[in-house]
Amino acid sequence: TLPKHDKLNIWGFNPTFINRTTKNPFNLMDRTYPVDIGYSNRESYQLEIKVPESMTITDLPKNMALKIAEDGAKYSYNTKFENGVLSFFQSTSMNKPIYEVEEYFSLKELISKIIQQQKIDYKIQTKK
Repeated sequence: TLPKHDKLNIWGFNPTFINRTTKNPFNLMDRTYPVDIGYSNRESYQLEIKVPESMTITDLPKNMALKIAEDGAKYSYNTKFENGVLSFFQSTSMNKPIYEVEEYFSLKELISKIIQQQKIDYKIQTKK
């Protein structure tokens, strides 16, 4: 069951329920040494949900693509609702095992934007 959003038969749903980023590990105001994450990695997450004919999606988050300089790290978030099917795709790539001091604030900002995007709920409403 979906948590009911209000009395208008609107429910909130967030498709980012696996490996959601909730805390930014880059919280220093000043960084004087490189960031060593140990390895480069890419994590992708795709979800398709058939929405019952009696319901519709009223608000979808905007698609986005973010990256830091020289494609050191990337994030993409894509969603669409067509023919009763909600499609969601998210990808995060950390393309280097070590980031230089100069890249720290770009990483910090990227992760902050990812956290904000992953907090957005989709609004599912009963058709009238």
